[in-house]
Amino acid sequence: MGCIKLLLFQPLQKYSRTGLFRRKFKRITRGSQNMLRFSPLKKITHTACIAGLITAAQMSFAVEAGPTNISAKGSAVTGSGMTAVSSLRLADKLYFDADIWTGHSGKKDADTIAIRDGRIIGVGTMASLAELTGPSTNKIDLDGAFVVPGFIDNHVHFLDGGASLNRVRLRTAKSQQQVADTIKAFATNTPKGEWILGGEWDHESWGGQLPTKEWIDAVSPDHPVMVFRLDGHMVLANSLALKIAGIDRDTKAPKGGIIVRDTQGNPAGVLKDTAIALMIKFIPKATAEQLDKMLEWASLEALKNGDIAGAGLDVYTSEPFEDNPFMGLDNIVTTPHLAASTDEAQTVVAVDVAQQMIDYLDNGIINNAVNVPSLDKETREKLGPLISLAGKLGRFQSLYIEGRPSSIEIEYSGDIGIADTYAITTAVIIGFLEPKVESVNQVSAPSQLAERGISSSEIRVPGDTSFGFQIKVTVTTDKETSQIAGTLYDNTDPRICSIGGTRMDAVPDGWMVVSINEDKPLVLGRLTSVIGEAKVNIANLTLGRDEEGGCALTLINLDSPLDEDALNQLRGLEHVQQIRQVQL
Repeated sequence: MGCIKLLLFQPLQKYSRTGLFRRKFKRITRGSQNMLRFSPLKKITHTACIAGLITAAQMSFAVEAGPTNISAKGSAVTGSGMTAVSSLRLADKLYFDADIWTGHSGKKDADTIAIRDGRIIGVGTMASLAELTGPSTNKIDLDGAFVVPGFIDNHVHFLDGGASLNRVRLRTAKSQQQVADTIKAFATNTPKGEWILGGEWDHESWGGQLPTKEWIDAVSPDHPVMVFRLDGHMVLANSLALKIAGIDRDTKAPKGGIIVRDTQGNPAGVLKDTAIALMIKFIPKATAEQLDKMLEWASLEALKNGDIAGAGLDVYTSEPFEDNPFMGLDNIVTTPHLAASTDEAQTVVAVDVAQQMIDYLDNGIINNAVNVPSLDKETREKLGPLISLAGKLGRFQSLYIEGRPSSIEIEYSGDIGIADTYAITTAVIIGFLEPKVESVNQVSAPSQLAERGISSSEIRVPGDTSFGFQIKVTVTTDKETSQIAGTLYDNTDPRICSIGGTRMDAVPDGWMVVSINEDKPLVLGRLTSVIGEAKVNIANLTLGRDEEGGCALTLINLDSPLDEDALNQLRGLEHVQQIRQVQL
């Protein structure tokens, strides 16, 4: 089954449906364009787009087969009546009246796209996506705009941008003399022996003649020089740089590269394309201190130009702070670390984190984690099987229910052996949310559930049960109330002990088909025959009923899932009232 994974969405990219655009679009899809070197003094053009990874197969599936309910992890849930859409699956936004490129030749382009939480959940027509819309869905008319996945990636190489602020710039040079004068001025303020880098020269600015090493040798005898052409495909090097790189008349150009030579066959100073690598490997890598300065230069330039609206700093490249260039800027707030210098604070934090890691590795103790509750080792070992069981019960309900959920109730009966059940209740919520959201953990689960309009509660029933204890999870939707209970055998082995009040003893694992049927002869045989004809192996089978001749429950563990055709065959069997399939 196809699914759509969106890397980034906000907002939508719109193009006019013109012949000019379609011709340009074809060229874009045939190959990538070269990335020009970063210039931090230029404003970056902002392009609003859908930047997403949408494969042709995925998009064509959505158009051909209509909308599909897709979980945040890309797994589809199969079951009786599962085309009904809960509130968790309704679109936040619906863009319609568009010409949407699907990536599938021969298929009619869609005109509507449904979005939830910044992700595409459906592509098709307005009618086919009707089940994904609700009263709160924001419908946006694109007025016939042509919509494609975003192919334009506007970004900044921030460190390179900072480095370029301390490099020679030849963009404005219009002659040989201006090239020499610019490099001479830069060399005057550069310590001897250090490389002079930068560039952005354009030989078309002075008539098309390529520069040579002789242009700059006289003004840079003590500095190796390598400066790029503005497109990044050529560099000009002086004689010292060529000597350091070992490039002479006997050096062969690599495949895909050119060493421009003079009439005697000696390197003239210009290297093209892959030949540039012959020199780049000899340029010293930036030190940590130099990288810090590059970041500082880039940040300072961005703040001055308004590319960054504002910032706050409490860690600095050097101390004391008196001469820091950020001082005096109106759009930055600088604060010291309290009770310690920056260096001391970093040391204290590092030691503290290291000690917490030692506590976890030696004793299993977790402290101060943002996504795991703080528990000692003994409690964690006791809670482990209970949390696993709770997660399975929550996930079962998430995949089993029909309709829009409004509440989850967790009931603890008997002696569960744990006074504080918060972690177990949270595990139920995590299991319930995992098929529906991209990411959830023990800290975020309760708030994520509340954001979706679902209430949660827990109750304790101290009386004994025939299982010693059980955890019962009841989910109420606008269509039904579903109930499942589980327990542990020997405090480690999870079991489903009832579904909908019907007692049973089933292993909550893998693919499971749940059948509600009349308690009649031959029903079980017909169920298993259909599964066998679908060439799916039965791993386990559990039966339960409320009374003889009444309603029976059949839970079948499978080695692999049944397809929709096989499920529909099961639903069509005599005396079968309901078939649903889940995966734990």
